[in-house]
Amino acid sequence: MDVSKHLSLKHITFFYHGGALLEYQGMIPVKDGNTTYMMAIDPDEAEQVLSTLTVIDLDGGAVTKMIYQPPKGVFSDGVDPRSFFQSLLSGLVGKNISVVMDDENSISGVLVGLDVEESSARRDLYLNLLSSDQIHRVKSSDIKSLSIGKNDSLELKSVIRGEVKAYVGWEIDPGLPGKDKHRVSVRYLQPVERWNVLYHLYMLDNTWILLVWCSVSNPTSKDWKNVSITITTNNLSTTSKNGQPQGDGETITYNVSDPVTIPKFSKILIPVSRLEVEGELKAIRGMEGDQLSLTIRNKSGRLWLPGKLVVWKDNGSLVGTGEIPLTRNGEAASIVLNPL
Repeated sequence: MDVSKHLSLKHITFFYHGGALLEYQGMIPVKDGNTTYMMAIDPDEAEQVLSTLTVIDLDGGAVTKMIYQPPKGVFSDGVDPRSFFQSLLSGLVGKNISVVMDDENSISGVLVGLDVEESSARRDLYLNLLSSDQIHRVKSSDIKSLSIGKNDSLELKSVIRGEVKAYVGWEIDPGLPGKDKHRVSVRYLQPVERWNVLYHLYMLDNTWILLVWCSVSNPTSKDWKNVSITITTNNLSTTSKNGQPQGDGETITYNVSDPVTIPKFSKILIPVSRLEVEGELKAIRGMEGDQLSLTIRNKSGRLWLPGKLVVWKDNGSLVGTGEIPLTRNGEAASIVLNPL
């Protein structure tokens, strides 16, 4: 039973040294006796997901088995589904083919070549088809089907759009009858680059305000919508059984309870703290000429991680940029500003 639509991403914990723990929750139907449930995942992430998958039946059922189901499709074993379409077409250059587009228009001709356009977010494959009167440049993601010869029509729409899915799953013994649905929690570790810190210092008339931002990323092909977030310097081995980070006095943990959306293939900045700080700004003469020296004291009760600093005056003008070093509570951070 595919329960992908019954599960919603609720919480993400980002770890400072990389990786994010994703937690899905939802109500799934139960039957008498053991039932197998499947959840769609990206094939490239299958090994990582299966090796870290944790399923908890919050209504008393027992998880008895974990399962992996590889992608199903027209490609053969040993061919990466991501590159299947291009691998197929490379052997058809110089041959007559016919494609049917999403708008039901068809184009027939000799495949004279392939080319690729790449960006940071995606990779698009184009076919160059020579018909009787012109060359057509066809985007692969607009193709509904492709015919090779008279009867070999390949329905490749999901493959060329990167929609091929693998499945991970689990088997649940529901226990005593009484409920037709059980609430489950599904967690696994998603490979993600480490999060970083950015500081903004606003020098107002009588108060200095330090805003702390964290940069987190979503490398997957799905938007992470309306989730709560924990950002921590702990690693996965030091999280508690309920999934919440724990640690000693040097651990930094930010809990963002307001819903956050991180679009697919993107990175966002999240404000996590607003501090009033004391400090001193003075001009110094260095080897590169006049510079500004900034000292700010950490009385926040927690560690300041290294990160870029941007300093602004109350009139909106930019003072300069620098780097805050690792600064423990009670210590002062000394920063040389680069004026702009």
